[in-house]
Amino acid sequence: MAFVDEAKSKELEETGVVVLENVYTPDDILAFTAQFDSGWAAVSDKLHDLQWQKRLYRDAHAPSFILGRGLYQGKLVAAFRGTQVVDMGHGRYDFTHGLEGGVLASDRLLAPDSVYGVVHAALKRGYSGYVGGLPVLPNPSPLPAGYWHRDAYSLYEDEAFDLALPPFYYTMIVPLTDMEEGNGATEFVPGSHKFDFAGHNIVTPEKVKAWADTQPRRIPAVKAGSVCIFHGFTLHRGGSNMSNSRRDALYVVFKKNWYSDEDPTDYVDAPLDFVSQ
Repeated sequence: MAFVDEAKSKELEETGVVVLENVYTPDDILAFTAQFDSGWAAVSDKLHDLQWQKRLYRDAHAPSFILGRGLYQGKLVAAFRGTQVVDMGHGRYDFTHGLEGGVLASDRLLAPDSVYGVVHAALKRGYSGYVGGLPVLPNPSPLPAGYWHRDAYSLYEDEAFDLALPPFYYTMIVPLTDMEEGNGATEFVPGSHKFDFAGHNIVTPEKVKAWADTQPRRIPAVKAGSVCIFHGFTLHRGGSNMSNSRRDALYVVFKKNWYSDEDPTDYVDAPLDFVSQ
């Protein structure tokens, strides 16, 4: 059994977000970066040739939609060599091609002792993980901050019930280049993983943003080699990018095996010419 960092586990439980320092060696980051670059090069070379569709969800009027799936409503999605590419807009992409094999599928990424200790302390057993890539491309003008959201979605459209459950979903960001305020670093509202938005009638993007504007926020500076882990219900968004260089990061989702991130019956991917009519 890996050593459990009680202080970090408690911080994650209480605030919904924690940074673990020096998890990976410089050689690890070089290996991860090489695989990331190879996968992204294959994807980016074909971006203009992909059959893009707009993701449209059927449950867009459900109370929890804005917090869970709202981030992807209307975003461009395309299949690529058996994987999925998402164009999040403003030079942000989410891709999985080339990231599930090789060093990224090994214990070097998924289960170093410090990560395993914190994640296992929270999820106990019966969980698994998967990997994706998050390139943020250089932009001629500052990239605006993203959309406030939660990574996990409501199970029964009953937020009070969801919040009462033991943890079942965590996301880990693995920066391949230093992540800091000003280059698109993720911004969090600590403690928001325990807040009942629906119960407080905060059920529109405008109300969520207005609420977040009144709360203390955290933009952790995370060096390449360190990681940021956060609860699936922690409210967060991609920060503004004012840099002129690409910022790369991997993400790893750790989730209980009974939870599915995506149900194809929840949405219809509409061709662009259909959506534009």
